[in-house]
Amino acid sequence: MERLKEILKGKKEKEDVHFIRELLKALNSGENVYSDELLFRDAVGEVYSTLKTLVFEENRKDLIPAYEEAVLLKNLVGKRSRDPRDIIRNLIMLLEGKG
Repeated sequence: MERLKEILKGKKEKEDVHFIRELLKALNSGENVYSDELLFRDAVGEVYSTLKTLVFEENRKDLIPAYEEAVLLKNLVGKRSRDPRDIIRNLIMLLEGKG
């Protein structure tokens, strides 16, 4: 939980893809990040909005698959119809070597 808070606070200091990857790894860690639902939703929102900016404003076409997964993650966080950890793991895989 503390790691997640620190990563969110340090966003401006890091390159966007690195920031997203670190945030996703914190969400995927063994820590109980789901206990603070608001913080969890904020983190997922950051992943989504950062990828959206990269894809649509910075024309990072290589990140489209990651953005698509982030859209799913954002929409499923409240519904829990698919395990968010599966989406997070897939996002990490898609972002490896991208920045």
